[in-house]
Amino acid sequence: MKIRLILFLSIFLASAHISFGQSFFFLSDTAGVSEYYSTGGHDVELRGIIAPAIEHFKNINVNPNDAVVIDIDETALSNFEMFRASNYQWNEKLFTESITNESAPAIKPVLELYNILIQKNFKIFFITGRAYTESNYEHTIGNLQKEGYTQIDTLIMHSKKFRGKTAQEYKSAVRAELTNAGYNLVGTIGDQWSDLGGGNSGYLVRVTNYLYYSK
Repeated sequence: MKIRLILFLSIFLASAHISFGQSFFFLSDTAGVSEYYSTGGHDVELRGIIAPAIEHFKNINVNPNDAVVIDIDETALSNFEMFRASNYQWNEKLFTESITNESAPAIKPVLELYNILIQKNFKIFFITGRAYTESNYEHTIGNLQKEGYTQIDTLIMHSKKFRGKTAQEYKSAVRAELTNAGYNLVGTIGDQWSDLGGGNSGYLVRVTNYLYYSK
């Protein structure tokens, strides 16, 4: 399936008190997106992406400080239904309710990869663009655990320290800090190139996202 990737809406969310910490842009062709996600086409595509990653990580000899970084929104958890309900426009109220209700479902192919990583005894670091508040932190962990991500070594959220930084600047800085702390980041899983770029990423797993683009 081909989906036109034409940017039509830009919303900057810089405050640590709102739900996302970076700029992002919604993508057009909402009817095509809705059909592709709701009929299972996207899930089939993701299984094709995840299958070689599973084989890759199965064949690694794991050392005690080996870790994999995983993004949350549109990587570990899906916000498709929430965005469809908002007609693919940013709705702070709906997103906050989704976090509080811990209602975002797991993206199943990524959960399958996560289970392989746990079986192999990799450390798991979730790094998200969600803004840090005590409530967001507690509910994000709660949602992940409800959906099967039961072992979480660390959850890192966007804090005031990174205000004004792009997603790539923020996430690459966090990965650098983890590397400097002695962890060997052997892989990074994310739906945005900004999740993956900037070094200390290891093996890259790009989960396709036809909902929005984050710089």
